[in-house]
Amino acid sequence: FVVTTHHGIKFRFGGELSEVVAEFVEGGGFGGSLSAAATATAATDELRAQVPDAREPYRAVLKPLLNKLREQRQRLEHALNHAAIAPEPMAPGDLLEPLQACFDSLTACGLVEMARGALRDTLRRATVLART
Repeated sequence: FVVTTHHGIKFRFGGELSEVVAEFVEGGGFGGSLSAAATATAATDELRAQVPDAREPYRAVLKPLLNKLREQRQRLEHALNHAAIAPEPMAPGDLLEPLQACFDSLTACGLVEMARGALRDTLRRATVLART
């Protein structure tokens, strides 16, 4: 995402990741395997255990991640616009674990095309971000 300060200075912060997760969770304009995966109901017992009453388990698992990414963006914008201290970065596990859980479940349930599409690309990007 891009944060613009009140002085018009723009900073880019891994925006693709938050946008991709938002598209996945909210069923936005992907029109392909990613939005289909978000609405898939076939899931492993391990994934279902994380969200036992969810009708759409993938969306339910990723919704908290999306909320964390949005909160982080708001804290970064606030820090930039008010000359405040930047927030601590997200823990790598907070970013990777939900994505990996969804990927593993889709793969185990035979929904390989869904898992190997935009979700795998997102997981790869998150892995790179977590290492930096």
